[in-house]
Amino acid sequence: MRIRHFLKKTKDFGYLLPLLLFGLTTTMAVAQNNAPAERQITGKVIDESGNPLIGVTVSVKNDTYKATITNFEGNYLISGAAGETLVYSFIGYVTQEVPVSQIGDNMTITMQPDMETLEDVVVVGYGVQKKVSVVGAISTVNMNDVTSLPAPSISQALVGKVPGLISRQNSGEPGKDAAMLYIRGMSTWGDNSPIVIVDGIERDLNTLNAPEIETITFLKDATATAVYGIRGANGVIIITTKKGVVGAPEITLRSEFAGLTAVRTPDFINSGQYAELWNEARMNDGLSPTYTPEEILRYYDGSDPYNYPSIDWIDEILDRKTFMTINNLSIRGGDGKDTLFRQFGIHHAGRTLQTRSPVRVQHRREDAPL
Repeated sequence: MRIRHFLKKTKDFGYLLPLLLFGLTTTMAVAQNNAPAERQITGKVIDESGNPLIGVTVSVKNDTYKATITNFEGNYLISGAAGETLVYSFIGYVTQEVPVSQIGDNMTITMQPDMETLEDVVVVGYGVQKKVSVVGAISTVNMNDVTSLPAPSISQALVGKVPGLISRQNSGEPGKDAAMLYIRGMSTWGDNSPIVIVDGIERDLNTLNAPEIETITFLKDATATAVYGIRGANGVIIITTKKGVVGAPEITLRSEFAGLTAVRTPDFINSGQYAELWNEARMNDGLSPTYTPEEILRYYDGSDPYNYPSIDWIDEILDRKTFMTINNLSIRGGDGKDTLFRQFGIHHAGRTLQTRSPVRVQHRREDAPL
């Protein structure tokens, strides 16, 4: 009887088991259908100038397992659902959050610089880093302090702006105002000047105008200059020039004018006065005079300029007053398709020496499609 009763219970449970399994399967299927479907999201991240940003972190908010970074072209690929939010973060830029539902196919995200933390980012030999993570000796220059000076060359404008920077002007010739800069002192008999890298290319520092420079960074010690090898033994100056930005066109005109004059020039006597004083000195010593009255008269009247010249060489060689002018016109802007930067400059440096004053004309054009 007990065995028959147990079999009866087991038989009843066998009817209930399929029903329980069917209900559980139905519940799981409904839950899966209600969950938002994920999709592959592709896009591109650029900066305010339209250049692709490398290494931008793209992650799903509140999900540490879903994250990626942009490649060398600024592109990324990540999975996300409609109810999630993508977070774009990069050093020196404002973090952005965009809902997945608002992101289309191959959408371009433009990141804006974070002005509050921009001073905490420095340019190094291989990119940018935060100041707190830099262990090498690196100095940056505030370009507002440089452009506010009416200096004829960048090398002169940088004097006194960087700790440990040594400057020397090799020539005293009027008009040759470029200074030699030394970062790590003068330790060898050869060339001790640092190399200057402008937008990744080695160039002369004094061929640039201050209004076209965005940032200047000085790499001083071996840890900061290691990427340049032996060429960076004397230090490295890294310069980034201005680029176009998305926004309304911004036109800037900067014009400087300065008068140049010698601080002090000697006032010499003429040849006739010199001859008279010479005769007076000889007579005081009991000697006969060297110049006759007729010869002294020829010095004064200039009747025989070849044999009895009277020339003021200061007036013949130097201009006691001259001028210098620096003019720069730039246009910066861009729309949703491309950005542009135009810069035109004329630099005329007058010389107190009566030689031909050099006129330097510069023009730089830079377009960057988005």
